[in-house]
Amino acid sequence: MRKPFLKIICSLICFLLYINTSQAQVVISQVYGGGGNAGATLTHDFIELFNRGNTPVSLTGWSVQYASATGSNWSKTDLTAVTLQPGQYYLVQEAQGSGGTTALPTPDVIGTIAMGGTAGKVVLVNFNTVITAGTICPSTGVIDFVGFGPTANCSETAPTAVLSNTTAAIRGAGGCTDANNNFTDFTIATPTPRNTSTTVTVCGAPVTTVSVAAGVNGAEPSSNGSFIVSLSAPAPAGGVTVTYTLAGTASGTDYTDPLGGSVTIAESATSATIFLVTNDDTDFEGTETVDITLTAATAPFTIATGTASINITDNDAPPTVSVTATNAAAEPATDGTFTITLSSPAPAGGITITYTLGGTAIAGTDYNDPASGTVNIAEAATSATVTIDVLDDADAEAVETVTITLNSATAPFTIATGNAVINLSSDDFAPIPLTTGNVYTQDFNSLAISGTMNALSLPGWQMDETGNGARDNELYASDNGGSNTGDTYSYGSTGSNDRALGSLLSGSLVSKYGAYFI
Repeated sequence: MRKPFLKIICSLICFLLYINTSQAQVVISQVYGGGGNAGATLTHDFIELFNRGNTPVSLTGWSVQYASATGSNWSKTDLTAVTLQPGQYYLVQEAQGSGGTTALPTPDVIGTIAMGGTAGKVVLVNFNTVITAGTICPSTGVIDFVGFGPTANCSETAPTAVLSNTTAAIRGAGGCTDANNNFTDFTIATPTPRNTSTTVTVCGAPVTTVSVAAGVNGAEPSSNGSFIVSLSAPAPAGGVTVTYTLAGTASGTDYTDPLGGSVTIAESATSATIFLVTNDDTDFEGTETVDITLTAATAPFTIATGTASINITDNDAPPTVSVTATNAAAEPATDGTFTITLSSPAPAGGITITYTLGGTAIAGTDYNDPASGTVNIAEAATSATVTIDVLDDADAEAVETVTITLNSATAPFTIATGNAVINLSSDDFAPIPLTTGNVYTQDFNSLAISGTMNALSLPGWQMDETGNGARDNELYASDNGGSNTGDTYSYGSTGSNDRALGSLLSGSLVSKYGAYFI
């Protein structure tokens, strides 16, 4: 019959403890017993106190005392003669384990109690004599009590959840929460020991926060972007200073921050604007972003919404790539060329352009492409050459064409002029056979009646132009007799099919043409 009677007595004592510690001004705000244990980061156990009231409290003559989760033998650490200010913390360092790598912040008092890592009982009392042995739930002089870990046999309403070598029992709201229920008042989280030098936490003070939002987007050439920094309450005397960093895809050459990473909201004001000055460069960059991150604010303001983003729109056209015909090709060994040109120098890493070749000439039979459809323009360069290697075959062929088509270019380059044509002339042709009694006649009415780059395709006829001018291309032009440009011509009235073959010697151009008979 004695055991049930003892349980009833314990229940009554614990209930009285709950009544006596109701809404304590100085509370136990953190308990950690895993210091120096396996896996622990901190080297020592600790108990943290906190003044959650609005008046100072002297700790002179007080002590914190510890017993195991189901024990009744107590160990104590006397507190120093300190007056704990409202919102101030007090750190009690206890025993050191054999592990851990990080010491506690400077303790306000040092004890030697080896606390349990997962469960135990801690009491704050207003005396400094050891609690009488055999006491499970002390009731005299109790300021605050914490039973931590589910096996603790005394607590305020219910003990906290289980602790570990890497977690502490931490009172909510920075130490302000006190519903006299250890289970709901405390959360289990990474230990964060605080001492009398830690920034105070004023319980019941209005929440004061700072937030940032996008203002307006920037745009070249001269539209500036902005962010708006706002306070939840007017700035106090002296104002509120907020620091920030800027990042994003836009670089320091795209904009200027006149405030240099710090903005002050004046006394009584609730917001300030950060203007970013847009720089009008000549680089094509597309639309880029500027991201802001708030890093700190004058106490007691804390950061609520700390990030925002705006765009900077570019006004520069994308750089382009174009291709032109440079040199015609001719058997037996005159290679043809195309020139690929950039509108601005290639950036770091260079530019890669892909292309395909076509036309009436046949790759692998009439010519080879050493670059195999890809050309690179090196950093800072503006052009490259695509060479068409002529193959000297024995086939009699009219003038053939090689066409190039640009397919792609490394961003941001886009294709402007993507096609060009060169001619490939054969040095082989079929002679005109003549037999006894046959008469050879040839009119020229099949010649082109328009254009300046026509290939001569009369059987047995060939032409050769020299002089290196623009018309030195082994092609003839159509004319009504009015041109004075040196070239080979299909002469006739405009639009008429009645044609004649002739040439005009002018400048450096020399034209030769004729038929070959056997």
